[in-house]
Amino acid sequence: GVKVGVIDSQIDYTHEDLAAYDTSLDYNFALETGALSLRARDIADRHGTTVAGVIAAEGGNGTGSVGIAPGATLVGLGVDYTSKNVVDHVLQALRASTALDVVNNSWSFASNFSDRFWLGEDGAEMEATLRHVVETGRDGLGTSIVFSAGNGGRYGASNYHNFQNSPYTIAVGGVTAEGDAWDKSSLGANVLISAPADKVLTTAPNGYSYVSGTSFAAPAVSATIALMLEANPDLGYRDVQKILSLSARRDGLTDDLSVGNGWITNGADDFNGGGQHFSDSTGFGFLNVHDAVRLAETWTTQKTLEGLDTVEVKGKSDAVLKAGSNDHISYEIEVTDEIEVEHVELAMGLTWRFTGDIDVYLTSPDGTTVQLVYSIEDRDFIGTLRNFEFSSVASMGEMGKGTWTVDIYNRDPDTVDIDGSAMTGSMRDVTLTLHGESEGLANDVYVYNDEFGTLYDGADLSGRQRLWDRDGGIDAINAAAVTSDSLIDLSGARASEIAGVALKIVSPGSIENAYGGDGDDVLVGTDGDNL
Repeated sequence: GVKVGVIDSQIDYTHEDLAAYDTSLDYNFALETGALSLRARDIADRHGTTVAGVIAAEGGNGTGSVGIAPGATLVGLGVDYTSKNVVDHVLQALRASTALDVVNNSWSFASNFSDRFWLGEDGAEMEATLRHVVETGRDGLGTSIVFSAGNGGRYGASNYHNFQNSPYTIAVGGVTAEGDAWDKSSLGANVLISAPADKVLTTAPNGYSYVSGTSFAAPAVSATIALMLEANPDLGYRDVQKILSLSARRDGLTDDLSVGNGWITNGADDFNGGGQHFSDSTGFGFLNVHDAVRLAETWTTQKTLEGLDTVEVKGKSDAVLKAGSNDHISYEIEVTDEIEVEHVELAMGLTWRFTGDIDVYLTSPDGTTVQLVYSIEDRDFIGTLRNFEFSSVASMGEMGKGTWTVDIYNRDPDTVDIDGSAMTGSMRDVTLTLHGESEGLANDVYVYNDEFGTLYDGADLSGRQRLWDRDGGIDAINAAAVTSDSLIDLSGARASEIAGVALKIVSPGSIENAYGGDGDDVLVGTDGDNL
């Protein structure tokens, strides 16, 4: 009952492993027809067919591969990547996806900063189209829009594209079977989650193929969202994003990532007794379908565009970056409103011709530092990032009130302008935008999974073993993703135990509700009203 759209080259819907294909809803926008009669040998671009197999290749039929959501219905929204009108066709396809539950986009603009939403009517239409999909799709709950992060590595960072870093979309990075970040996966603080991107077996016209790229990580997440929506059809598109962040696993991934800035822990307090793990190459971690579905089954909020709160702070600056004499400038932004963060956007009025020379970092009030712009060795990357909106999901779950800091570093003190003088740039203004929730902040859900018993040690684990809810509200412990036996005693009469780790509820009676998981669980309430 869940429909997944694939905006891509025409799918070979006659493939024996792609039986769950809806020919009544599909459309080829390049050919301007819904009466498709293409045969496998007529499909010049196999990309769409390979993406489709990751999502819903049929299971139990004794042939080929199996998709992550073999019971989902595929809907092909065909485009021609070589057409001069491909952008128009993509926007038409996105608008058509409001009739669907999930839409997969395994494509990206080729040039950095080329999809600028703030620039002219074309950019405004791009942003308006994405907003329309999450505003009207699924009868107002929002169609989930999934994008591949891109295959540009650091040079083609995912955050340099407004389709991939929009708060309305989910950007998916790539991982190898060994647990390393796929070396070509585009980095970015906008990357939410990662999935397999190296030697993925899937359907192809006239057969099967091993394929590599974030193009094949994205459909794994699209398929998982289909399973989540089967488990809970009432999820809003923002709930889907939050659940994916909480269900992503660091276990099994390389601790010393070969690309990007490595792992950080953000300032949230709702994940395994503390903050969430994040890296700019893999997002919050590797896709875990089990955990995502278990959390979806027990999710009680419904967060849509209608309830999205936004705080915007603008500031002027007279900071000047000058090669060789002032290679670092910093700017502080004060947020006075209370908001629980989901997405952060930053735009800078920065004039600097050689973008490849500079690094830009953003630090939240909780001390979470992410990189928005990467310097590139041996590349004269000429371009302007002035007023381009960068984004970060790394502060998801943090409180946005406080001081945010922007740091800009020039990494080449010898760089010169066209007249031979030292390169100079001014940061004239800054706009920080926080998207999230301002109401019901006292109603907390503390999520635990199997990593509580495997990922932490020492002082980190000790700090996570004490749960103290100080702000009232109706609160819950959600251990639905835990596979071992749990003991959750909300009365505090004895220590709870989750994933084999003791958990002390410091303020007995402050947590009203509890969710068990797959183990032989014991849930103990209080003399209050518990669920």
